[in-house]
Amino acid sequence: MAREEFEIPITKEQFQTLQKKCDTPPVVKKRYYVPLENNLTAEIDFYEGYLSGLITTEVEFLSEESANSFIAPDWFGKDVTFDYRYKNTNLSLHGIPQSES
Repeated sequence: MAREEFEIPITKEQFQTLQKKCDTPPVVKKRYYVPLENNLTAEIDFYEGYLSGLITTEVEFLSEESANSFIAPDWFGKDVTFDYRYKNTNLSLHGIPQSES
């Protein structure tokens, strides 16, 4: 649930150089931002290519306490916060997770 992220702007040339060093296929997605109550934003990712059909929604919080008290709207679907299969590395290596029996 909690992790540190770094987002830095890079040039097209830097991206192309870094992409050549990747050992796995890229995870390609389009992200849309949907405002929610309490100044929160849902980040909805529509995956493309070999992950086409997968849609995930993420909300970032200022604290774990606010994350734990959040009640997601029904349209969010299944909570996959702790499902490692939905991490970008696993999506890249294994594709869309299959339902667990």
